[in-house]
Amino acid sequence: LTDGDGGRVIVWSDDTTRVYGDISARGGSNSGNGGFIETSGVKNLEITTTPDVTAAAGLGGEWLIDPSNIEIVAGMGDVNINDTNPFVSNADNARLGVELIKQALRDGANVTVITSTADNADNTQSGDITLSTPLDFNGTGNSTLTLEATNRIIINEQIFDSDITNSPDDSLNLFLNANIDQILFGRIDINAPISTRGGSITLIGDSNNPSGAGIFVGSEINSGGGNIFLKGTSVLKEGIEITQGINSEGGNISLIGSSNNDDSVTIRGEINAGSGEISLTAESITSNGADVSFNGSVLVFGDVSIDSAGGNITFNGTVDQGVKFYELVWEENRQQLSWEEAKVAAENRTFKGQPGYLATITSAEENQRIGELGIPADGSAWIGASDAEVEGTWKWETGPEAGTVFWQDGNPIGFTNWDMNEPSNNNGVEHYAEFVQLGNSWNDLANDNSNPVGYVVEYNNETANLTLAAGTGSIQFQGAVGNNTSLDSLTINSANNVRANSTITTANLTQLAGTGTTTLQEVQTTATAGVDLTTANIELLGTINSHGGSVNLAASNEIKTGNITTVGGDLNLNSGGAINTTAGTLDTSSLSGNGGSIELTSASSIATGDINSTGDNSGGTIDLNAATTITTGTINSSSSVGNGGSLTLNSTNDIQVTSINTQGGSNGRGGEVQISTNQFFRATGTLTDGSSINTAGGLGGGSITIQHGGNGDIPFNVGDAAINGTAGRITSGNSTISPNQSFLFTHTEGNIEIISVDQPPPPMIIAPPPLTNSTNLSPIDPGNFAISSVDFAISEKLPQSPINDVIEPHKVTEVPLSFRELPPINLDTALEDLEEGITDTFEQHLDIGDTPLVTLQQAQATLNQVEQATGVKPALIYAFFVPSNLTSATTTGEELSLTSLSKPTSLDDELELVLVTSEGKPIRQRVGKTRRQVMQVAQEFRFYVTDVQDSQGYLAPAQQLYQWLVAPLQADLEGQEIQNLVFILDQGLRSLPIAALHNGTGFIIEEYSVGLMPSLSLTDTRAVNIQNVEVLAMGADAFSDRQPLPAVPLELNVITNALWPGESFLNQDFTREQLKEIRSNKPFGIIHLATHSDFLPGKPGNSYIQLWDTKLALNSLRELGWSNPPVELVVLSACRTALGDREAELGFAGLAVLAGAKSALASLWYVSDTGTLGLMTSFYEQLHTAPIKTQALRQAQLAMLNQEVRMEGNKLVSTSGNWFLPPQLQDLEGVELSHPFYWSSFTMIGNPW
Repeated sequence: LTDGDGGRVIVWSDDTTRVYGDISARGGSNSGNGGFIETSGVKNLEITTTPDVTAAAGLGGEWLIDPSNIEIVAGMGDVNINDTNPFVSNADNARLGVELIKQALRDGANVTVITSTADNADNTQSGDITLSTPLDFNGTGNSTLTLEATNRIIINEQIFDSDITNSPDDSLNLFLNANIDQILFGRIDINAPISTRGGSITLIGDSNNPSGAGIFVGSEINSGGGNIFLKGTSVLKEGIEITQGINSEGGNISLIGSSNNDDSVTIRGEINAGSGEISLTAESITSNGADVSFNGSVLVFGDVSIDSAGGNITFNGTVDQGVKFYELVWEENRQQLSWEEAKVAAENRTFKGQPGYLATITSAEENQRIGELGIPADGSAWIGASDAEVEGTWKWETGPEAGTVFWQDGNPIGFTNWDMNEPSNNNGVEHYAEFVQLGNSWNDLANDNSNPVGYVVEYNNETANLTLAAGTGSIQFQGAVGNNTSLDSLTINSANNVRANSTITTANLTQLAGTGTTTLQEVQTTATAGVDLTTANIELLGTINSHGGSVNLAASNEIKTGNITTVGGDLNLNSGGAINTTAGTLDTSSLSGNGGSIELTSASSIATGDINSTGDNSGGTIDLNAATTITTGTINSSSSVGNGGSLTLNSTNDIQVTSINTQGGSNGRGGEVQISTNQFFRATGTLTDGSSINTAGGLGGGSITIQHGGNGDIPFNVGDAAINGTAGRITSGNSTISPNQSFLFTHTEGNIEIISVDQPPPPMIIAPPPLTNSTNLSPIDPGNFAISSVDFAISEKLPQSPINDVIEPHKVTEVPLSFRELPPINLDTALEDLEEGITDTFEQHLDIGDTPLVTLQQAQATLNQVEQATGVKPALIYAFFVPSNLTSATTTGEELSLTSLSKPTSLDDELELVLVTSEGKPIRQRVGKTRRQVMQVAQEFRFYVTDVQDSQGYLAPAQQLYQWLVAPLQADLEGQEIQNLVFILDQGLRSLPIAALHNGTGFIIEEYSVGLMPSLSLTDTRAVNIQNVEVLAMGADAFSDRQPLPAVPLELNVITNALWPGESFLNQDFTREQLKEIRSNKPFGIIHLATHSDFLPGKPGNSYIQLWDTKLALNSLRELGWSNPPVELVVLSACRTALGDREAELGFAGLAVLAGAKSALASLWYVSDTGTLGLMTSFYEQLHTAPIKTQALRQAQLAMLNQEVRMEGNKLVSTSGNWFLPPQLQDLEGVELSHPFYWSSFTMIGNPW
């Protein structure tokens, strides 16, 4: 034969077949493929030569062997084999020498071994194929070995290539099909390794055995890059049982398992497809406690459940919905099946609820998948193509591709895989396409051709529901889930930890239970079912977008998320621990409908970024409930048309937001705002209209209720959100509370209610008479007494007591002061004991090491040195509270100090003063006033001095405090001609604006310069002429969450260009790195920071200085290296302090210590841009000539008091010059900068000299 395919030779009998000669079906020498040879004997088969189906110029043909049972053995066979023949079978057994198969494969043939149906009447065997010897396909090229058994296929020895080096191109396509007659057990057992080196592996098992799976993989399968296809069915066991690994090294892996039992597939090994795909079609996959690992891209068909019963489940590639599913329907008993009959039958079949159709093949990948379905050797099956309508024009007639032409007039238009010389048409009668197992090729046949008795059905898979249960094991997704084709649902019934390292896209994501942490990246849901997660800890690192579905997260411990967007879906977070969503925004807004509701419930704290539930029709409700604190960004539940959503914030501790907007649209009402906290509420920012809370609406505003824990001690300040209040106004539309107003007690304004405690009836404050020479102060002879008998206890929190109401100067009556003389104690060690108590308190709070303590002799030497160097005579005034019963002369100072420090403070402790000057003995006075009395007046002093609308209210408490803190020492101060007072104060007194104390005729600064020290021991008192140093001035005028400071650019420019030598940096140049680097390169002696700074309750890390890009915590100041060499002066020009709070006071008074600087100038409250600018320009002007720093501050404060610094139109007039203000600060004429609100908050801390 020169050209053409080899023919067909069939040698078959129902008893014994013996072949002693040569059989040939060779292809042509120039062209053509090898033919087909079948040698079959139902009971016995004897064959002495290898049939020849080779092809010199084409594909090798196929040799089919068909006895009952076949055992493939080594060599030429040994039992029941004729010695002179390579294969002789007798009785029920046939033994086939493996060398015969290898020779045929080497000749280029595709070898098929098929058993016949058993003859039960003769008690013949059932038709098993057993590989009992290794099959080494070295040197066979690329051929196919097909084993088809009416019963079982058992691989007991390995299939492999022994010489990869010399035969690198060898590969074997392996096709195993058991129970081809659908009668007996049909199980496939893989008990030895299989390695095909790039060849495909197809296993089809159909077991009716109640004790066995359809396919059992007990040893590793490795295709080396070829595709692997496993389809197993079983009656009572799993369809597929895998106990070892399956590795395709880049080829695709398909697992199709079905069973009448609950388990479709059991996997106790690794499924590794490398860069290939893993297709899962199995309702239930189990592992019985073993780990399950899928290495490759997984495709999910229909409902797939994986239960590892405690093992880990890992997807190392992507997971997607499978799009196409193929099924082979084989009707062995039919004599004839027309194409039209197959088409109708296919359309009547369903898979996962989807109708089928004759397969349409539009890609090589689809062609490969159909070739793996298990069409019997020399068999074929109908597919959905025809040219019946127009001869030579082939098109797909079924499914979504119906009408698509792929072949016309002998030329391909789309994908084709016609066999050689096909389509042949055969004189105009062959118009329908069949899929041929040999070569996975196509052929054309007549409609009534009897050859195909099967057909391939294609389904469009519309569902992919993946359910995972790991028990105590963990679940991990390394690749994206649903990124190419979204899943319908991903459900996790149980797991320890769950982690996804890429995006999850699914119509519904649910986790029903978990004991560890669920960590997800981006989540996209494609339907309104949304996301439901329930576990111990939830950590969502990326964005969740539910596209209208609800998002419900429940954790027994903590929840941490980034952005969550629901497009109108509801959002519910419930945590047994903290909730932290600060990395993103919670957004349930809808542009065309209703905003979704947002509910956050935490047994600990809640911290979020911005929260948005706005809606065109209506805003969604927002409800936040926390056991401790709530901290959020902007909250917006407004509506452009309808009602704004209501807002509820409920916490036992502080609540802080940036701003609140629940405004309704033109046809709606504003949402109600309910805020309840046992501590303080802060709204630190404003909306564009200047309000911090706005509930206005076209049909009316929502009510606003703020219930806070000020308890009459801490006011609620509208216009100051440092501690308890709002930065901007509060409005419901019709009712508004504008800055600057302060409410110590419950206040109602229309439908706005600020709830604290009711205002008590006003008391009468009794003022002392003016001091005269006849006033008996009963000073104590200081000869021998120890200060350490004083109690300097520092409690964690001041005892709560109601603060009395307004002090009105015209109601003040006179009562004599009462001083009690105490028994003398040794003074030499007493001051050191007192310094130790104070210093230890600061060391503990500021977390610094032990400090050497100053003795009395050292203190007086320091004061003397200051006097000699500056000409200013200073004095130290210690003011603290002591137990009233500590009067025993027999108690040692050390014992009293230790005892008092270990006890809580009492409201009945009495005020005591100690005066230390450069010479003589210290003066000690016990003032007959209790802590309760002093704290009440101190609170009222702070309240009234910060009210710029009240020009007189502060005078009575200012005078009263002067009488208690200074007047008892007045005679000694005057006698020693003291000019500078340095106060070392007890808790509750450190946040007093000392500069505003009043003696009845004038402020204290009109007589003395004043400063504040944490303790003398903590203060660097080394003298340096500050007039020789330069200033580094930095600042910012705009902030994302704070009020702007428009005067800052002018402040920096004036200081560095007009008043003091130095350099300035603004906004983006004002960073931590810049601050540290510039100071390290040049030792500036003054650091001036024009920015917001807050001294807040709690540890120093809670307090901060706002830089351009971050907040610099106070406990990080030392990292800037300002102590080497020491900064002489740090200036913070826009500070705020939690007035009266112990820890905030410790931070304020310890500022210089934290900064590693000698001195710090800071304010107790934020004054205003103009007030700050006025004081700072005057301060630097005075600093050129003042002998000490506090004297420069005093002169600047006096300039404001005496209106030498004032507003005139659009400019600020000061002692240093006239400065035109930025537009935002113009038109402020009439502001009285002489009020102590503008100048008394500035305090020199640390070294005042």
